[in-house]
Amino acid sequence: VRQPLQRLVLDVADDMWSQLESRTELICSELNIKEVERGRRCAWMQYKVKVNLRVVGPRLGQRLPALVQAVAAADSDDVLTSLDRTDIYVVELKGTRVELRRSDFLVEEEPRPDWCAVEEGSLNIALETHMDESLRHEGLAREFAHGVQGLRRQLNLALEDRIVLCVDAPEKIKAALLQHASYICAETLCDKLQLV
Repeated sequence: VRQPLQRLVLDVADDMWSQLESRTELICSELNIKEVERGRRCAWMQYKVKVNLRVVGPRLGQRLPALVQAVAAADSDDVLTSLDRTDIYVVELKGTRVELRRSDFLVEEEPRPDWCAVEEGSLNIALETHMDESLRHEGLAREFAHGVQGLRRQLNLALEDRIVLCVDAPEKIKAALLQHASYICAETLCDKLQLV
């Protein structure tokens, strides 16, 4: 994996975190991640609540479409917070108070944008996939170094053979290579990196 990413977040039990915490540097190195941290699953998941039509429909009859519309317009996090605190979410429909319980809702969940997540038993892992310019530059530099290593193999250069690189590239790529010149030179045994 040559493209670095910013962080990996784990929602795990205390005993599992105590085993992983001392190995975060190794995890970062192996996965090409800048940081590993412990966090809550709700930090990378988003929730959408919908009215459970089978449960609420018979009770509300003709008022059901208005209720569906009101719940769709509500903030799902507010609905869930209310349900967590009081086990009730109240909707006003034309002056009539309608109390809804947790069983009156269906909750859909998915990772927030720029996150991907996986669950395996009590282990919840999320990877932040957003890349800023710094991460993109580092990825370009790593890809470039990989390409140079491939050229070294094609030319049958010995492992200790030193090289000079002369690169003509668009300005955006030059900026990335210049920013990571020391990494590129170290990885490719390059004595000099010239950008023309």
